[in-house]
Amino acid sequence: MTPIRIERVARVVADLLIVNASLAAALLLRFLWLVYIELPRLKVPLSAESVTLYVDGYWTSCIPLSVIIVLSYGFSGIYTRTMFYRGRYKAIAVVQATLLAYLLFGFGTYFFFKKLNMPRGALATACLINIVLAL
Repeated sequence: MTPIRIERVARVVADLLIVNASLAAALLLRFLWLVYIELPRLKVPLSAESVTLYVDGYWTSCIPLSVIIVLSYGFSGIYTRTMFYRGRYKAIAVVQATLLAYLLFGFGTYFFFKKLNMPRGALATACLINIVLAL
């Protein structure tokens, strides 16, 4: 068994912070889009239900998505083999692991719960932000 090193723990914590920050940023961007673009165009006031959707979307998704990301990165070798990769090889590994994790999360929440507790566009935006921050 591989000993736990402080460098690996620090990378896992950094990845968890990146995942949660990207999810929060994506939901915030989507909420601002709703408030300043969609609702004025439709001439509909902002309701408490809309705000609740975004807040619940974050709190119900942050823990499962964090677990899936860490598992995906772990099985992809991000914390072991790819630590010493340079340039595009490491970038390819990070992009593949991140896309796989977000696809598993989106599929799993829809398959098991028949709904996604957040706007689909916010999930795609969170994936892109996560990739940019992880590289």
